[in-house]
Amino acid sequence: MKKLRILKFSVSILLCALLLCLSLTTAFAATASKSTGLTINGKSVNNGDVITYSLYFSNVPKAAAGLDMSVYFNQKYLKLDKSSISTPNLAGCVVNSDQTNLNGEIRFNASNATDIYDFKTRKLVISVKFTVQNAAADTANISYYVREFYSSDQLSTDGAYLTFTANYDLAVNSKAVLATQTAIVNPSQSNGDVQYGTNGQISPCPTNLTNKTTSSQGQNSNQSGGNNAANAAQSSTGNGNDNSSGVIVIVVILIIAAIAITLFFKKKSENTGHSDQP
Repeated sequence: MKKLRILKFSVSILLCALLLCLSLTTAFAATASKSTGLTINGKSVNNGDVITYSLYFSNVPKAAAGLDMSVYFNQKYLKLDKSSISTPNLAGCVVNSDQTNLNGEIRFNASNATDIYDFKTRKLVISVKFTVQNAAADTANISYYVREFYSSDQLSTDGAYLTFTANYDLAVNSKAVLATQTAIVNPSQSNGDVQYGTNGQISPCPTNLTNKTTSSQGQNSNQSGGNNAANAAQSSTGNGNDNSSGVIVIVVILIIAAIAITLFFKKKSENTGHSDQP
C-alpha cells in the first residue's frame, strides 16, 4: 500500500514537470511571435498591428485636372488591406493594388476635363491600412511618388505643381502615433524625372508611365533589408534554442528531484517497517 502511494506521488511529480515544460515552451513561442525589432516610418510595431497610413497634400498653387502617383510599402512586413484604400478627394480615381505585378506598390491616377482637384488647403489624397507580419529587427518606410500633376490647359512642366506640401499621419491599431509628418518620397523612383512636392525641381516631365518598381538603388535597399531580416531571424532562432535548453534543464532537475523524493520516502518506509518489527 505504501509503495502504491509512493508510486502515485512520483507520477504526480513527473506530470507536473511535463506540464511546466509545456507551459514554458508555449510562453516562449508566444513571446517570439511578437517582435518589437521592426520599425515603420520610425515607429516600433509588432506582428498583428494594424497600421493606417494617410497621405495629405496642401499648398498646391492651383487646382489640377489630373495626377498619376503611387504609394510604396515593404510587402515582406506589411500585408495590404485592399478594401481599406480610400481616395475621397480624387473623383474618378482608378486604383491598381494587385500585388502580383506591382510588388509593394499601390498605383493610382485620376483625371478630369476640368480642374476639380483642389489641394490648396490640407486634404486627404489616400488612406490605406496594412497588417504587420514577419516582424524582425529591420527598418521599413511607407513612401510616395508623383509621376504627373497637371491642369486642364497646362502641362505638368509649367512648375505650378512642383512645390507643395506633402505630409502624412500614421496610426497603429487606430491610435495616432504620428501627425503631419513630412511625407517620404520613394528614392528608387526618381530616375532623374521631375520630382513633385516640397523639394521639387523643374526637369523634363516623365512620359513613360509604365511601372517603375525596380532600380539599382531599390534592389540594393531590398537586398539590405533582406539581409537584416535574415540576421534577425538567425538571432531569434538562437534565442529560441537557448530557451529550449533552459526548459530541458528545468525538466531534468525536476525529474531528478522526483526520483530523490521517491527514494527518500521508500527508504523512510523501509526504516519504519524495520522499527516496527519486535
